[in-house]
Amino acid sequence: MDGPTIASVVRFQGLFLAKHPALKKRPGRVLLTPGGKFTERTFEMSEINRPLLCLLTACWLLFAARLNAQVVINEIHYEPENKTAAEEFIELHNVSETAADLSGWYFSNGITFTFPDGTLLPAGGYLVVAEDPAVLADNLSFEGASGPWEGRLDNGGETLTLRDATGARVDEVDYQAGFPWPLAAQGKGSSMELLHPGSDNNLAGSWRASGLIERPFTKRVYFLRGQSEDWRYRPGTSEASDPPQRWREDDFPLDKTWLQAQAGFGFGDGDDNTELADMRQSYTSIYMRHTFTIDDADSIPDTLVLNQYIDDGAVVWINGTEVLRYNMEEGELAFDDDARGGREARWIPVTLPNPATYLRQGENLVAIHGFNTSLNSSDVSLDFELYSPGTEDEDPNALLPPSPGARNTVFSANPGPLVRQVEHSPEQPAAGEALVVTAKITDPEGLAAVSLQYQVVQPGNYIPAFIAHPHNILISQPTRVHEPNPDFEDPANWTTLQMSDDGRDGDETGGDGLYSVLVPGQGNRTLLRYRITASDTADAQVTVPYKDDPSLNFAAFFYNGVPAYTASRTSVHPEGAGHTYSAEAMAALPVYTLITLGTDMTHCIGYSGSFQIPKSNEPARDHFNWEGAFVYDGEVYDHVRYRLRQANDR
Repeated sequence: MDGPTIASVVRFQGLFLAKHPALKKRPGRVLLTPGGKFTERTFEMSEINRPLLCLLTACWLLFAARLNAQVVINEIHYEPENKTAAEEFIELHNVSETAADLSGWYFSNGITFTFPDGTLLPAGGYLVVAEDPAVLADNLSFEGASGPWEGRLDNGGETLTLRDATGARVDEVDYQAGFPWPLAAQGKGSSMELLHPGSDNNLAGSWRASGLIERPFTKRVYFLRGQSEDWRYRPGTSEASDPPQRWREDDFPLDKTWLQAQAGFGFGDGDDNTELADMRQSYTSIYMRHTFTIDDADSIPDTLVLNQYIDDGAVVWINGTEVLRYNMEEGELAFDDDARGGREARWIPVTLPNPATYLRQGENLVAIHGFNTSLNSSDVSLDFELYSPGTEDEDPNALLPPSPGARNTVFSANPGPLVRQVEHSPEQPAAGEALVVTAKITDPEGLAAVSLQYQVVQPGNYIPAFIAHPHNILISQPTRVHEPNPDFEDPANWTTLQMSDDGRDGDETGGDGLYSVLVPGQGNRTLLRYRITASDTADAQVTVPYKDDPSLNFAAFFYNGVPAYTASRTSVHPEGAGHTYSAEAMAALPVYTLITLGTDMTHCIGYSGSFQIPKSNEPARDHFNWEGAFVYDGEVYDHVRYRLRQANDR
């Protein structure tokens, strides 16, 4: 027979019959596995001898009926973001052209559920089994799920086994928590989705967290910043104008009673740049004005946020339009009115409605009437920001919710290489010791290239992935998304090495699917980060760790151990000061290492009063503002975030 012929390639119990010596070229994709996954590859008839062709043909005929009703476990939602919500589900997908009768099918592992008689899964269709169908409908807007089931999916991983009515295994997934399985499926609001229904769903690399979206980072556009200078203000010892509303107009002439100073304004709590020392027992309000410029009409934002820091009340106007009233009575307010009650100041962002109706090209005016709760009140604080939000106010790697009953959000016609078993040896290298990095990498298309990218972080020069908020931002906007550090992803800070599976240069055995590379040794106390990128012959490429992994990279710490220590001032040892504790004695204790920027640690500890966070500002105190790498027992936990415990108490 001339020309190409489609040959069936079958796997049984993990063995590829296509690896038979009769096949002179590299075998192609899997056509059939115990889980029912299939693809095809074209072979020349000259490549296959007759006995093997007969064997393959017989196997194909034996399993043809099964292919006509191929059902795979396609999506698993095992840990909802709300731990108390019965939101778990398993999605099945029929990839064949024939409807599958699921009557009497059941899960023998993981959960307890049997499909009722008459359950049909249409060709190309999806069927969702839910822990509680009503909860799934409420939380994820999916109606018509089967269930409920008995039991709960294990958040730490377990085996899910689907069997038909005869007890034969249809599909099985032994999912786990942690790399290389999708990390965002662990209570982050995402599910784990199969990249392609033909992928081996018992391998972690075949799955991704639902809908990881990557968006470019854009900053806020500020019209007015906190602690801005050049505010004009007037103590509320009398009405600011006649009529009382006139002072809010942009052409109102300011007389000598209007002073100029920097925000915030107030007294009594130590967080003010301009102290109103005469306010207590004298007046309850303050008038404030500030201008800002919008260069052109296209710069008028669709969304405008007023970030307010108010103790105790205020009314805000922009170009004469009232945009905010906080803790105040309705109606026109007099100079000697009071706020409705005490409010401790904290930054509260408020999205203002319809900014295009009051903003204009050119100069704009913000007018604010701030109030204390009474003449005898012990404190007052006022500061404001005005900005158009950017993606820095959002999570740049936001996740889509699960997609029950629909094609997976991460579907890919060619999912790319499968990377797992990433290791380096030794686990904690000494200074100058070469590091061997290995990874198991396979792809049914065949691998085209595997490379390792590494970054050297020298002692005292930690490179965070994200920039810590400066103190004013930490105080005013602690929940703001951290800006990426350009030095972390700068290609100039990464070096690329090729990995191989040829039994040389650190690779122990050629052709075993374990790719290796030798990374040069580094100096003592040096952190080495690395990633692995693999591409196949069909141009699909993956990089690990995956995008939903907060570790961002793998890492090793070159360390010679704890050195000897000489007590310089005092010691519990009878010798007192000057006694030297040996390295062996020091190593007998657990050793914890935090690698971070010295400036960040100084800010965090807050010995300087300028770095301390007011106890009233709980969001700022609770925010993990600083980043570092934590090392214990040779294990590196990179890009962890830290903060000071118990505010400024020590």
